[in-house]
Amino acid sequence: MNRAGILAAFLVLCLALPLSGQVPTQLATVTVSESASVSAPANRVRISLAVESDATEAGEAVRRNAAQTETLIKALKKAAGREDKLETTGYSLNPVYGRGTPQVTTGYRVRNTVILTSKEVEKAGAFIDAAAEAGANRIDSLSFAHDQAESLRDQAAVQAIKQAMKTAERLAAAAGMRILRVINIEYGSPGPEVRFSRAVLAEVGAGAPTPIEAGDLSVSATVRMTFEIRK
Repeated sequence: MNRAGILAAFLVLCLALPLSGQVPTQLATVTVSESASVSAPANRVRISLAVESDATEAGEAVRRNAAQTETLIKALKKAAGREDKLETTGYSLNPVYGRGTPQVTTGYRVRNTVILTSKEVEKAGAFIDAAAEAGANRIDSLSFAHDQAESLRDQAAVQAIKQAMKTAERLAAAAGMRILRVINIEYGSPGPEVRFSRAVLAEVGAGAPTPIEAGDLSVSATVRMTFEIRK
């Protein structure tokens, strides 16, 4: 290494080392976690239904299920709106075993799952009734959502940040200090959802018109903020 190179390396080393008598100071910080929620009426409903068909022969079980599923889809299309979405998401054919050892096949069961997604939240009960009358013998789930969930979550996050800043200011003041700056923000947010259990749906869908009230969805957000504080 030439003389110029040695001099440059020496200068870098000098700049990297603290001056004699100086001790590196650690930042004084306060960390606060806050959560906030924003509520809005649900504007999407998602219903998962299924048709199960049994027969002693596999082919007959398949034929029965196909006819029942076609009837169900026609009924749901008639009840649904133009912008609603209807799709089949699962199909299975399984043997049915009798009791005893060894197990003996007594027949076959076919299951076809249909999911309806609709903007007409107020018609959730009517959709269930139409499906039951058309031959759906399983209602697996019913959930409500909002098509602007991300925007609602952002609103909740902003509220949580404001709360965290106020809390940090109070804590710093109690310690005789003040907030200097934000060092770090961590953000987490569970998605909004309201579910009804399968048992409840089976019970309310068996008699008179099924009463389903979507209500409001609560969208939550949690923030964790670290602030630098100083006297």
